Amino acid sequence: MGARSQKRRQRGNRRRAATNGHGALDAHDGVSTGASGAALRARSLDTDGSSHSGPLTRTGPVDDAATGGAGPKGEKVRSAEKSKKGKQPRRGEVGGGSTGEHDTTGKKGKKGKKGKKAKKAAKAAKAEAKKARKAAQATASATAGAMDQPPAAADEAATTAATDDEAHVRAARRVGAYPADELRRDLLLACVSRAIDNREIALQKQSRVFFQISGAGHEALLLGLAHELRPGYDWFFPYYRDLALMLGLGVSATQVLLQAVGSADDPASGGRQMPAHWGDRERNVVTQSSPTGSQCIPAVGCAEAGRYIVRRPQLGLPAHGDEVTYVSLGEGATSEGEFWESLNTACTEHLPVVFVVADNGYAISVPSSEQSPAPIPELVRGFAGLQVRSVDGTDYFAVRRTARKVVSHVRAGVGPALIHATVTRPYSHSAADTQSKYRLPQELEWEAEHGLVP
Repeated sequence: MGARSQKRRQRGNRRRAATNGHGALDAHDGVSTGASGAALRARSLDTDGSSHSGPLTRTGPVDDAATGGAGPKGEKVRSAEKSKKGKQPRRGEVGGGSTGEHDTTGKKGKKGKKGKKAKKAAKAAKAEAKKARKAAQATASATAGAMDQPPAAADEAATTAATDDEAHVRAARRVGAYPADELRRDLLLACVSRAIDNREIALQKQSRVFFQISGAGHEALLLGLAHELRPGYDWFFPYYRDLALMLGLGVSATQVLLQAVGSADDPASGGRQMPAHWGDRERNVVTQSSPTGSQCIPAVGCAEAGRYIVRRPQLGLPAHGDEVTYVSLGEGATSEGEFWESLNTACTEHLPVVFVVADNGYAISVPSSEQSPAPIPELVRGFAGLQVRSVDGTDYFAVRRTARKVVSHVRAGVGPALIHATVTRPYSHSAADTQSKYRLPQELEWEAEHGLVP
């Protein structure tokens, strides 16, 4: 039994060795690797069987013969035979294919050299471009330095110049829309109005004028409105800052100063009224009382009376049918009940009244934001039939355009209108006030520079 088992074991070893040798020959890695592996396995079997006696001692040579010379000697013979027959190596193999690896060392080396050269060339190009940029910047800086102006400042200056040119073109068009004589006259009257204010302030400090209240900052608004109103035809209920309006309607500076000093020759009241309480029978300027807002109800009554007279010609009273009643007040006076009562009646009866609210931002020393819950145009939106317009009261040409539309609307009998004009107040509320105590210096400087009269 022992001899049979040894024979079976020997045959099994030979079959396994042969199988392993053929599998190695079919592998992609080449002949030598599989053959060497078979020889090693055969030798390991021989070693395992060395403790036995008998035929096991010849297993190694027999396995070499069975595998067709898969051992070291067989490997040399097979390689020699392949070289003699001129067998071409497989794709990717080198020479006799002893290692079975692809030889790409040469190609990679060439590609690596080319890549390094390309990188060096790219770096050199970048360095040259950087040098060129620096040279260009240096040239630009030198040129700008020669002109005492950096490139950014030059661009900004060019943009500013273009913007200024466009502004000049627009201004020329606006100016060209009106006769030159009118513009020169209004500019002269604005300067006269400011000169009267300055002279009255000086007289008040000399105790030759007992009260002074200024119309400074309102000149553009009032002179622009004056062109659309007809003195002696329309009716006027102005308030104390309407000095420029009175000059635009034809009142002289002498007449204004006569009232300021309380002269008996004052045509407004013979010296009995306070300064800036305007009145002129010839021009239909109705004198007013001192409480702010008190002029609103008489103005509405005047407009209603004109309609009443026109409808009753038998009365023989003068009326035209398209006259306009002008009434003005500051934004502080809009808190008075008379203002709201007059608005109610004017809108209900569709009366030809033009309300002008000159908003200089302060009701004496109280800012507008603390005087009213909202700007006056928003507060009056609920009045049906009331046309509301807002305008920059320091822009003379904007005022003229707005005044033309509003006055023509009211004169046509459509209904009342309200103009809300933002203006400045470069002087204190009156001679009894010092606004530097509650206003910032920057604000006062800005207002002094942005009026029609600097």
